Amino acid sequence: MNGLEKRKSSITISYCQLQNKFEVGYQATKNDPEWIYNISDLFTSTNTFKFIGDFIKRLGDYILSLGDDISESHLKPYAAFKKIRNVVTVVAQKKKLILNLPLDVSTVSFEEGFSRDVTNIGHWGCGAVELYLQSSVDFEKAKPLIDRAFDEN
Repeated sequence: MNGLEKRKSSITISYCQLQNKFEVGYQATKNDPEWIYNISDLFTSTNTFKFIGDFIKRLGDYILSLGDDISESHLKPYAAFKKIRNVVTVVAQKKKLILNLPLDVSTVSFEEGFSRDVTNIGHWGCGAVELYLQSSVDFEKAKPLIDRAFDEN
């Protein structure tokens, strides 16, 4: 190569789901929980689990911040956040979180791919409103429903 060495380099691409925006990764996107710092991490199984684990932590922190009277317990198939009774139950799957909320289904607008009525369907957890969280956008959409479950139970 005539004294020139072939050098490998890469660019880190970050993505913010809330803004639907890509940027070259840098320290600010690395430290911001709304950003997926390196989108290539989502395509390896070990990092997918880490991503879901981080997502579970953010969700748990949010739910616990709703009040001093909320406790968290982990059962084999799911995690439960409760006051006197369950407010939110969470089942972690490989690429999404499934939340069940004890809300009156007649007061919820269901959105295909995000939420459904599981009144007559067997499921882990409690509550007839089931939400699927696969992104920060879904998390933001779920917050008002989580808040309602906290307020109403």
